[in-house]
Amino acid sequence: MRELGITIYPTVDFDLEECKEYIKKANDQCFSRVFLTFFCVPPQDIANIEYLKKIKKLSIYAKSLGMKVQADFFPEIFDAFKATPQNIQPIVDYGIDEIRIDGGFTFSEMALMSQQACCGKIIINASELEDITHTDRSFEEIVHQGIKDFLESGGIISKIEASHNMYPHEGTGLLMSLLMERVKLFDEYGITISAFCNSQTYKTTLFNAMDGSPTVEDHRSISAYASTHELFVSGAVDSVFIADGLVTDEELSSLSPLINEEEIQVRICFHKTATAEEKEHVLKYIHENRQAGYCIRSSHYRSTVELEPNNTIARHIYDVTIDNKNYERYLAEIQIWLKSFPANLRMNVVGYIYEEDQQLLKWINNGQKFKFVEIK
Repeated sequence: MRELGITIYPTVDFDLEECKEYIKKANDQCFSRVFLTFFCVPPQDIANIEYLKKIKKLSIYAKSLGMKVQADFFPEIFDAFKATPQNIQPIVDYGIDEIRIDGGFTFSEMALMSQQACCGKIIINASELEDITHTDRSFEEIVHQGIKDFLESGGIISKIEASHNMYPHEGTGLLMSLLMERVKLFDEYGITISAFCNSQTYKTTLFNAMDGSPTVEDHRSISAYASTHELFVSGAVDSVFIADGLVTDEELSSLSPLINEEEIQVRICFHKTATAEEKEHVLKYIHENRQAGYCIRSSHYRSTVELEPNNTIARHIYDVTIDNKNYERYLAEIQIWLKSFPANLRMNVVGYIYEEDQQLLKWINNGQKFKFVEIK
């Protein structure tokens, strides 16, 4: 089941009411998770009792809305909460039931945490893990050995989730190909995966880097909608958190439809020459890709409309075409082109795939359902 989450940056002087209002807005848009990142607060300040009271009020409020609260921890923050791997109750008492481990703990210690009834989830790092043996093992070897240690120590595997990092420094984010490799690794153990998308409208972000904080580098300059859509349709993750804080209502609402969408939605920009009949034929159906070399084909709805030749110009990569009546048995077949071709008088060029969504086309494999959405 897909889930959406927001990130809160609870600096020492954070505005409790502003954050509560933001959580409520996100919850109204079907967001079900809240991530509190303590990286913006020195451990000695976290231990301040007044600060902890505000954290508790914020977390308990989110939980009252049915949301799950996650925070990142390392040993110094455990100390600030007066918690230990053998006793995480002090953390849970503050409304935090998902503990993200960002170093300093072994898998055996995480197993101890998972055994406690109050534990919701233990979040391990899906991007990088500390090799405490210092043997230069590969990430895969560290994970396999770590999970083995976790299980041998009595850990409850259903309480583990793997979360990728956020990357505020421009150029340091991960490639989608790496995320897809990690899917296979964690799938072996039935472990769900989460990642971060960046916002284009945020008010706060990690380290005030102001370049956004996505997991995937190629997502840095595109909308949260487009990056979240790819993270979900690729099968790379089960949950997506907006990495940046206090984003606009419009950006929050743009993501909520992605939770339940079964088909891939691609936005199309129609040419001025496209007729109402052509637009209706493109937008009316849920399409299914039929295997082809240089295009994505929708052939289920052939001959459902009679189309005259129109705008039969050269086809460029990412153009959308419909076969006109001169293509006879192929009449009304739709294509999205993955390579440029010369003009064909039997094909009407009706529009092109919106730039942000062109990255989605690689996930429309044979038999994959997809839908066009007009963007103006």
